[in-house]
Amino acid sequence: MSKTNKYPVGGFTLIEMLVVVLIIGILAAIALPQYKLTTVKAKTSALFPLMKRLIEAEQSYYLTNGNYTGDVSVLDIDMAGDCTHVDYETYENSDRLKGEMFACGTHFMLDNSAVSNRVSLNYCPNSNDSWESCAPNRAFQISFTGPDSTIPNKRICSVLNGSSLGEKICNIFGELEKY
Repeated sequence: MSKTNKYPVGGFTLIEMLVVVLIIGILAAIALPQYKLTTVKAKTSALFPLMKRLIEAEQSYYLTNGNYTGDVSVLDIDMAGDCTHVDYETYENSDRLKGEMFACGTHFMLDNSAVSNRVSLNYCPNSNDSWESCAPNRAFQISFTGPDSTIPNKRICSVLNGSSLGEKICNIFGELEKY
């Protein structure tokens, strides 16, 4: 006489699989925004030393020559890392007559504005191919000001376009301004 097993051996039921997929989905929904905040925070803080060196190099240039320059090539600074010069066709038409723009990594634009004695880091979640594509979509801007600025020696963080990510970053890094 052979014994037959009433229940099949091995495998999971459909309900068990659905529960596992649901739990993984909930964990992913919780973890992904925190991961994005953490990576943006890390990349932002990694650019702070470069911003500080730019302000110091501009100040040194000012003490030597009596004016600021927006030309990084004449400053005693190495734009190390993944920051590359970005052509900005309309820069002469803006309120800042001198300055240079750099794309740093995937979503960051660095603005060395000599006239306002300020270095600004802009986070562009959609694109940083050009200033024209970045400017209207910025989530936040962090500016370091020099000693001769209207707001001397400050780090100012501005939330732009009502960005919740920008607000979280600005709460972490500095004085908060909302635009």
